[in-house]
Amino acid sequence: MTICPVRMEKDDARLIYQWRREVEPHAVLHKPYPTFESFFDHFRSDYFQVGELPPFFLVHEGKKVAAIRFRPYQYADSRSFVRTYEISLLVAPEEQKKGFGLTALKEAATMAREQGVHELVALIHPENLPSAKVFRKAGYSSVESRLVVVDTLEGHHEYELNVYSCRLATRPALPHVFLVAEIGSNWKVGTREQNREMARRLVESAAVAGVDAVKFQTFRAESVYAPAAGQSGYLAELGIQRDIHDIFRELEMDYEDLAFLAQLAQDSGLAFMSTPFSVEDFTAVDPYVAFHKVASYETCHIQLLEKMAHSKKPLFVSTGASFIQEVAFAVNTLRSFGCEDITLLQCTAAYPADPSFMNLRAMLTLHAAFGLPVGLSDHSLDAVTAPILAVAYGASVIEKHITMDRTLPGPDQQFAIEPRELALFVEKVRMAEKMVGSGWKGVLAQEEELFRFAKRAIQATCPIQKGEACRLGKNMAILRPGNNVKGAHPSQLPALEGKRANRALEAGEGIGIGDVV
Repeated sequence: MTICPVRMEKDDARLIYQWRREVEPHAVLHKPYPTFESFFDHFRSDYFQVGELPPFFLVHEGKKVAAIRFRPYQYADSRSFVRTYEISLLVAPEEQKKGFGLTALKEAATMAREQGVHELVALIHPENLPSAKVFRKAGYSSVESRLVVVDTLEGHHEYELNVYSCRLATRPALPHVFLVAEIGSNWKVGTREQNREMARRLVESAAVAGVDAVKFQTFRAESVYAPAAGQSGYLAELGIQRDIHDIFRELEMDYEDLAFLAQLAQDSGLAFMSTPFSVEDFTAVDPYVAFHKVASYETCHIQLLEKMAHSKKPLFVSTGASFIQEVAFAVNTLRSFGCEDITLLQCTAAYPADPSFMNLRAMLTLHAAFGLPVGLSDHSLDAVTAPILAVAYGASVIEKHITMDRTLPGPDQQFAIEPRELALFVEKVRMAEKMVGSGWKGVLAQEEELFRFAKRAIQATCPIQKGEACRLGKNMAILRPGNNVKGAHPSQLPALEGKRANRALEAGEGIGIGDVV
């Protein structure tokens, strides 16, 4: 059993058309059935909507026995993070009840899972019991019924269909792009009391802005850099001309502070995170977090990756200063220890990151290479430009450093955003999420009224008697229907021209394929 792509050519379209003509009368959808010419137009636009999931034939002993098509799908409460596609199955009439439908659905699930799809759904007419049975065998379950508006070339139809769902990903569906306010070490400003007060202010500012999580860093200087590591050139440019060990030692987090910081986050309604830099740090952090973060410079830390994988918690992996082969090493290592819930974050390891080097298209590269969700760890100074673009490129997670005041001392203060900018960051990301949408192309609910009122169709220009011939320019025209019944799509004009009305039509009324003989 193999698969081969469905081509955007008439031979493949005609085969699918012939199968559908024999199968679909039992599925109830299109009456009268469209001509091949109108179906071919529909085929070219409808069957190739999802680039990463092209339609395919299932081939048995050199013969095409079934076809699968994918389309974007949008729930009423769609979340941009969750990638859901509609799937439809067509089995050759003479090959029914041989198990080919189930095999095709399993192939489709494997293909979708490799592309990082979270869910596949099938829309099945309540009377189409054989299809429902096959989808249930393939692991689908009925989740809801839905009134579906179908605008075909033959007219406007509404159907109550059952929605069957197959969940492919284990990640819980997040309600939106997951926004992380990276506090890092920016709460370390003085004495223990001063540090805790700054942490409280930062967490509360993050909560007011509306992020989902706050993230700190947990490390010990002696377990990060080798002895005699010296000074960092980039920090020297910021005026911090000190040994890196001294800087890290000053910014270390006491493990006993984790409970206090986690409680601050919980009291503010935020998820708590803290990036560990060693196995010991991970052991201290793990009891307090629901998500783990792998820092860019730790993607080759095998012992730490093993511990994180064994936690069975979702992992966000930064990919700054990494070749694609190094990212592959980290992903393969995590997977070898049983972790699949991985989100890869595009990151430019520069502080701040110059706009010319943000390379946001790398998000697309990472997703294509590994089939995993992607996001952005943003070190740019701008509060909104990179995050908005990241949403457009499919980010499921975005993190950004925050501070109460960029003039405060410390290596991460100068490129962080302040509370006013943080609020703007959240506002614009949420707006961008709405604008990006699902990718489904069709008549949206907000367009529905004007689609029916103003989209041209074939309408009667004067009363037409039963038995009278319908002719363009004499008694019918391509017009905007307004509040009249909407007629057939103008592409159906050849099927109407010269045909006789099988009922009386009023002036302005739409003329459909079923109105003529």
